[in-house]
Amino acid sequence: MLAGPVVHPPPPTPGVVVAGVVDEAVKWGLLRGASALVSPSAYESFSFVVLEAWSVATPVLVHAGCAATREHAEASGAGLWYDGYASFEVIVERLLADRALGAASAARGRDYVEARYRWPSVLTRYGSLVDEVLAGRR
Repeated sequence: MLAGPVVHPPPPTPGVVVAGVVDEAVKWGLLRGASALVSPSAYESFSFVVLEAWSVATPVLVHAGCAATREHAEASGAGLWYDGYASFEVIVERLLADRALGAASAARGRDYVEARYRWPSVLTRYGSLVDEVLAGRR
């Protein structure tokens, strides 16, 4: 399933659905029902959809050449990354064959989002930054 803006749609292929842009309810349903989310871009500065997938306990695969998403994958211990078709294929086959791996990865991702990106933790970090600025430490 390809959802979201599709710049270069693939040729019609059995088993591949190109949904394009979908509304929020459909997006969240797709994220909850996915075996994994793939973020193929090597040019993200931050990826909300990666965090959204983790927030509903969906495993994530990111492009190894994307520093931002790979950093999240490494920091969380929740994401897998690929650097070409061969490694992508191996990771997908492993995730589909080993549901426990996907579940463990997804749980770590959900914990990462909860600890770093829910409002209480964001507000705490910003409060600390403001306190440091006011104290002249930054």
